Amino acid sequence: SPPGHLPDHELAVHDIIMAEAKSFAVWLSISGLLVFGTMVTIFSKSAYEVHGTGLSDDTHPAYHTFQKPWALVLIMFIGMSFCLLIDAFSSWRARSRQESMGEPLLGAAPAAPGGYSLKSLLVIAPAVADLIATVLMNLGLVHITASVYQMLRGAELVFAAIFSVTFLKRKLNYMHLNGLLLSVLGVACVGGSSLLSGSGRKEGEDTSAVLYGMGLVVLSQMVQAVQLTFEDYFLADLNMPALQVVGFEGLYGMILMCAVVLPAVYFLPGGDVGGKQENSLDSIELIKTSTVVDFIVIGQMFAMLMYNFAGMCVTDHLGAVFRTILETLRTLFVWMVDCYLFYFTSTGLGEGLSKYSLLQAAGFVILVIGTLVYDKGDVIAAKRVAEESATGHVADHEAPGGVSDVFAIPPGARSPTMAVAFSPSTAKPSMSLNAHSMSSSLSRANEVYLASSPH
Repeated sequence: SPPGHLPDHELAVHDIIMAEAKSFAVWLSISGLLVFGTMVTIFSKSAYEVHGTGLSDDTHPAYHTFQKPWALVLIMFIGMSFCLLIDAFSSWRARSRQESMGEPLLGAAPAAPGGYSLKSLLVIAPAVADLIATVLMNLGLVHITASVYQMLRGAELVFAAIFSVTFLKRKLNYMHLNGLLLSVLGVACVGGSSLLSGSGRKEGEDTSAVLYGMGLVVLSQMVQAVQLTFEDYFLADLNMPALQVVGFEGLYGMILMCAVVLPAVYFLPGGDVGGKQENSLDSIELIKTSTVVDFIVIGQMFAMLMYNFAGMCVTDHLGAVFRTILETLRTLFVWMVDCYLFYFTSTGLGEGLSKYSLLQAAGFVILVIGTLVYDKGDVIAAKRVAEESATGHVADHEAPGGVSDVFAIPPGARSPTMAVAFSPSTAKPSMSLNAHSMSSSLSRANEVYLASSPH
């Protein structure tokens, strides 16, 4: 029988079991976020360094590395699209539970998947931006180490703030500005350490290749900030679960890659086998003949799926503030795993330490402080609006078009959403105020960005 109809002693036992189950689920989610989030970055970098037997020509032997950044983008989108399966299973399970308990379904759940068809088309635009950003990141990762790549992604916080001020007419307070300055300084330190040490540089390459790789990663963060701004402004009232939006972005990205991008790079001239920009037939041959490449491809798709799912669970159970801390730890884990692979395995993967690693560590610490300072600015802004909303002066904080200059989620939200400098996509801050709080157009984008971390 339903829990509400149980005797008191049985209800107490039921509550204990449910509390223990929730505690286990929380720890499982935390572990999943750290483990699978680290795996996503490590697999992305390792794919470029493993060998297999593929096609050959006059300049490329049959046994060569899997340097296929465009193919890896497709693999990541496939992993994201699997989020639709988890969303469908979660919806089915919720409906089954409510029906078994004899309770009416709450809300207007769609009768069929087709109910989302028109809404999901709006996700195409951010999917295109996500595709461009992912391609830029994968191309940049060829020339730099995984840890530097992960830390440089803190630049997205800066671009997102600039675009929110420029296009959404939001205002930044002094704590926001201090956080942005620290973020810029941290990115400069990390980039400087990579240039000075030459980390990630392949044999025969000069410093310009490392600079080129870092430039592509920073540029990708600008594109992802554009994606965030678009989702903020246009997708705020989409009313789709975040995991579903991520899944549709993966689905549309996968279709675009197969129908447009991969055929285009196959016929464009370049340095891959056969004089092509990227030879997809060679990619398929490498996957067919190399067990290591197979492991990385399947592992990357699975890690991408589980990372997104674990991130959603962490945000739901503990809130986005706690996830901010975990994302920071994830960056540290990437660096630690890279060092372990370099010093304690014979795979030839990973990165070693140098005299400039202290500068990289200092940049990492500055990036973390910058993120926390920026988040403090959100808390100050939210408190100010909460105080003034109580006196009826909320309208003074509305930008033209009704877009609020602070980031508030609708009443009933579980927790505030903080800026995440090191996640695959930066969630812009949001703060739940009270039953009369203003609803920002960013609230939906927050949930999507905390779930989405394709990269």
